[in-house]
This record gives sequence, structure tokens and C-alpha cells, in this order.
Amino acid sequence: NAEYMGKFVVHHIVPCLFRLAEMSRRLSVSDAADDARELRANDGHEEDDHDSDDEEYVGLEEDEDNEDENDSDSENDQDETDDDVDIEDEEVLITDGSEEYSISLEDLLAFVGRRRTRPATQDEDEEIERDDVDPGTFVRTQHTPFQHSLQYHGAALPSLTFERLAARSGSLLGKRKQMYNTLGASFQSHDKVAIMQHRLPTKLLHKRLRYGGCAFCGQYSEDGSVFVAASQEGCIHLHDTQKWETFKTIEARDVGWSIVDIDSSSDSRWVIYSSWSPYVHLINVYGDYELHEALDLKPLHHSCMFGIRFSPNNAEILAGANQGFLYLFDVERKQTTLQIRGHTNDINTVDYASNDPNIFFTGSDDTFVKVWDRRSLMGNAISGPVGVLAGHHQGITCVTSKGDDRHLISNSKDHSIKLWDIRSMISANEASNLRPHSSGYDYRYGGIRSVRRRMLEHDTSLNTYYGHKVLQTLIRCYFSPLESTGQRYIYSGSYDGVVYIWDALTGEIVQKLDGGHDSLVRDVSWHPFLPQLMSTSWDTTSRRWEFNPSERVASTEETTTVRRPSRARGFMAL
Repeated sequence: NAEYMGKFVVHHIVPCLFRLAEMSRRLSVSDAADDARELRANDGHEEDDHDSDDEEYVGLEEDEDNEDENDSDSENDQDETDDDVDIEDEEVLITDGSEEYSISLEDLLAFVGRRRTRPATQDEDEEIERDDVDPGTFVRTQHTPFQHSLQYHGAALPSLTFERLAARSGSLLGKRKQMYNTLGASFQSHDKVAIMQHRLPTKLLHKRLRYGGCAFCGQYSEDGSVFVAASQEGCIHLHDTQKWETFKTIEARDVGWSIVDIDSSSDSRWVIYSSWSPYVHLINVYGDYELHEALDLKPLHHSCMFGIRFSPNNAEILAGANQGFLYLFDVERKQTTLQIRGHTNDINTVDYASNDPNIFFTGSDDTFVKVWDRRSLMGNAISGPVGVLAGHHQGITCVTSKGDDRHLISNSKDHSIKLWDIRSMISANEASNLRPHSSGYDYRYGGIRSVRRRMLEHDTSLNTYYGHKVLQTLIRCYFSPLESTGQRYIYSGSYDGVVYIWDALTGEIVQKLDGGHDSLVRDVSWHPFLPQLMSTSWDTTSRRWEFNPSERVASTEETTTVRRPSRARGFMAL
């Protein structure tokens, strides 16, 4: 279907078009050569009257022979001819890392719309048949088979981008074996971003995922194939993102008040969740058997793991808990390898800096974000954090790494998000002389306070983003995906039931996804490859947003009206 096929467009289809375009051109050249041979056979006695025509056809035939000679270096073992190509039988192999996809040429042509948008003139047909066609004409001229036909969710992709891609891929024309083996190699990551970065998920779909209580967590798996949601009813829901059907519902264990955080492993095979409990629970996503294992972190007091993360290699679990305690748990040995008090107040959120399992971040109600190196936390001489990021007026609800070992964002109860570079962090000794600027205001019960935009003296953040409201719960924020947007945007849920999207460079709000929820949005998740976003709310639903072809990225004014959402069951709000 169109949604499934659309997934290939961004990653692989564009290079296919160059191959298909050349195949179409070669077929035209071959047909012309056949006509020339037939004409010479039937009208050989009139050779003198047809010198000019023969010269034209002979020229085409020579061009074809020259091209075959160029190809022979890499195709000595291939006996196939373009004259025998049958689009019903021809298969196009698309490779993506370790995964391979096969699609018939007929289906691919049907998808991109091979038929011309209008009848071609004689001059245009002659231009297609020329052997020296500039590869850029496959996107510039009106008669090209693929003009105005390549679409994603109904929206034509920008022709200038394809023109640039065609110019870069011109050297591949005529090298068929190379294109067979390295299909998509010329379609680089920044080309994908150039196409997809303006296609924001702004269209709210009618179908919603409804749960039996306030929904606290909702995240795509690393490969985007599964959407994992957790709610106050005490269940973990696993949804297939191809059919958007629930294929597994797991009743959580040891739930105190609500499930407060979840995380998926990097291979999308495992999910962990936490609550007001000394345990972090591990469950499997696929398999004939059901694994539901309680991992005892053995805290010294009644604990809640507010923030949990798999290490990049899935060997450990990092957890931040109340009273400022930090835990590292070895999954294979089933034991806690580190337990220290890293903050003076609750640790609400944790995250790893990149694929290196040694560097990670923590955010706390003491208003500080701290940077840690686990290598300095082992052994008898345990040191503190390697650096501190200070600048928020209230506690931290979420920290998210950009994945480059340098940058991260933090969401705060002071209704702001800050972008940081850890190269500008202050030392732990300097931070020890700072007093947290929190006024003791309890965001769980108080009303909306005015946003304090005064920068603190020790604030080293690169940018600050305003507009959303952080009240009653630990609202999450993230960078947009690297594969599709180049992490150009920052997005977050909000107390007013709106999803906010900012331009990371300018700090402007570029989209507000409103009208999808009747209560606060606690968690949000952008599909790693497609322009789809899921918002998870205390109104007991998760809603899906997709790219709307009729809309473009545009800055909007900050919201001034706030709807007061219904309070989650109980007195605590996380």
C-alpha cells in the first residue's frame, strides 16, 4: 500500500529512478536500432535514397555499441539484453544495511507513475532517444517519465533536490552492474534530510489508541516497527506500526500508583518499565515464550525509578530515583553494580550521551543537569560528576542527548527547554557553591506561574525555548530524528494538551499540534524514519500525527490560552 511504499521513497527510490530512466532510454535506443536494421533489410536496393536516414540510425546503433563496450568491463558474465526486459518479471533489489527488500519493476513503476503527464511531441521523443541525454533532464524536462509523479503521502517531492541528486548520480548512468550492487549508494543521508525536513507531522488521524487510565508513556522502538505505551491502569501495550494493531498487552507487576517510565532496547527486542517499586521489570517483545523478569536494584529505602535507560549495548540499565540516588544494573549478572547519591533531590530523568556506555546525564529537582563518566565511579575511589550544567530556575523533568557526545536538551518545571554543550559545563566544585534557585513551588498542585526569562549568571546554555507549560507531571522533550530531519527540531508535550515543535537553531515555534487531546500531553515520540509523531496524554489516549501535504512549516505565535486538564488519579503526579 501507499504507506508501506512511502517508507522506501526517502531511503531508496530516488536512485532507482535513474536506473529506470536509463532503462527506458535504452529501450528507446534499442527500438530505433531494430527499426534501422529492418529498414536496411527491406529497402537495401534504395540505399542511395536513404543515406541521411541510415546515417541517423547507424549513429544510434554505434552509440548503443559504445555503451555496451563501456559496460562490458563490469558485465562480462552477464548475457542479458535490454530488448528482453519484461517489467512484470524484473525485480528491483533494495538494500538497507543488513536488510533487503525486493519489489517488482512493474509495481515500482506503478507507484511512481511512469506514464507521462501529457502526450510528448516529436521533438521530445527525439530528445529521449539521444544517447547523450544530460542526467539532469530526467527531472527538468516536462516529458520525463517521472516528472510530477514521485509523491510521498500525496505530496510531490521538491524537483530541485532531485535535480541535484541527478547531477551527482550522472556518473552512474551506463554502469548497470554497479547500480545493481550499490543501489541507493548515491542517495546520501543529507539528501534524505533535504527532502524530509520540511515535512512535519501536522495532520491528526481519526483513529486513536485508548487505554484504561491516564497514559504516561508512549515511544516508538528503535526501528519504528513497534509503539510501546504504558498507562495508569498498569498495563504495557505493544502496537504493530504497520497495521496499527495491538499484538500484545502485558499486565505490569509491582505497580505503585502508575508506570512512570519505559525504554526499548536498541535491537527492539526488549522493553523495561518502572514504578514506585524497588524493581525494574524486563519483558520481551517477540518470541514464543513470555519473559517478565523483575530486576531488583536493592535500594536502601522506598524508591521509585523515575527515569530508566538501557545502555547503548543493552548490557546495563541506568536508573535515577527519588532522594537523588543513581543506579547501574548489570543485566547479565543480575546485580546492581553502582549505587550512589548523585543529587540532593529526586533524579527525574537519565540518558546516555551517545553509543558510548561510559558517559551519561542526569536531571534532578535540584535544578542541575550533571554529566557522569562511569569509569570514575568504579572501584574504591568514587568521584563525583565530571561536570554540571546550571541555568534552570526549577527542577528538571527530562534530559535527552543529541547522540553526538556533546549536546543535550533539558525540560524544566520553569516552563523552558535549554540546549546545552557539555564543553561549556562548570566543574562539580564550582557547582557546589551554587544554591538551587527553586523556590519550593510544587508544580503538581500549584497553578500556572509567570515564566521567568531572566538568565542566571552561571547559565551556559546555547539556546532556550519557551511556549509550552510543564505542570503536574514529568513532561518529556526530544530531538527530532536524525535520519529524516537531521535533528533540526526540538519537540515536547505540554500541560495545555498541545505538542510544540521548535526550530533548534532559531528557537522559534514552527508548529503547534493542537486539537488532539483533552488533557496534558506527557510523552511524545517521532517515528525514526517517517513523518509520523505519536502523542500520549492523560486523556487516556495516544494519537497519531502525519505529514499533511497542504501545510508547510511556518512559525506561530506562542499560545496564551491554557486548558486545565483533568488530574490523574491520586495525589502524586510524576
